[in-house]
Amino acid sequence: MYTIKLGTTLAKKSLKQLQKAGFSEKLNNVLDDIKAEPMADAEKLKVFAGRKSRVFSRRLNVQHRVVYQVFPADHMIEVLSVWGHYVGA
Repeated sequence: MYTIKLGTTLAKKSLKQLQKAGFSEKLNNVLDDIKAEPMADAEKLKVFAGRKSRVFSRRLNVQHRVVYQVFPADHMIEVLSVWGHYVGA
């Protein structure tokens, strides 16, 4: 199991926006999936610039995605953005 941290100021701000918009439950479900298998070929998984960069995104809905970077050696995931389409990636 991986540890998740909010890595950017943008991620922290966008998390508040997402919660106000009523996406908390969907976000929690996606984060639970990411914690368990961050690089699994899940439905709606996008890979940025190849797997070497280890930056991925998963869709919350049509407009919003969770963009995150995986650090396998540390078992850590850094969330870069959770609001908007590829904002901050």
